[in-house]
Amino acid sequence: MTEVRYIIFCLDEEVYSMNLKYVKEIEENYAIIPIPNGTAHIKGIMNLRGEVVPVYSLRSRFGKAERRETGRLILTYVHGSVIGFEVDKIQGIEDIEEQDMLSVPSLIMNEETTYIDCVIRASSGIVVNISVENLLPESEVLAINERISENEQ
Repeated sequence: MTEVRYIIFCLDEEVYSMNLKYVKEIEENYAIIPIPNGTAHIKGIMNLRGEVVPVYSLRSRFGKAERRETGRLILTYVHGSVIGFEVDKIQGIEDIEEQDMLSVPSLIMNEETTYIDCVIRASSGIVVNISVENLLPESEVLAINERISENEQ
């Protein structure tokens, strides 16, 4: 049986996952520097040991109100760049067997849900798996990096 490792996380009471192969690390203590007139869903940037990393709000992307307190930051590799995805909390990391990776029902697939890669059966129940590459297309990552470069000058 083939297993894939997923990081399981929460936004409010909703549970999501990402393939662990895209995850660089998890940050708990971080400060976000806002970017004026930033790209949609980008909360700002952070300094990660001298590297400028854009912080993407999944709460904003999924139409949820922003929280005052910070949660956790999942630092990922997306199209050759490091992007931090802010989430409320990390539930854990799980090995998911191939038979527990289910197709997305066609009824919920549309232009707004292309970020859904699959649905997995995890220990906490059914979890929507997010494809970071579909959530942030390469053109959007390039636009984010350009905006950050402009603000650094």
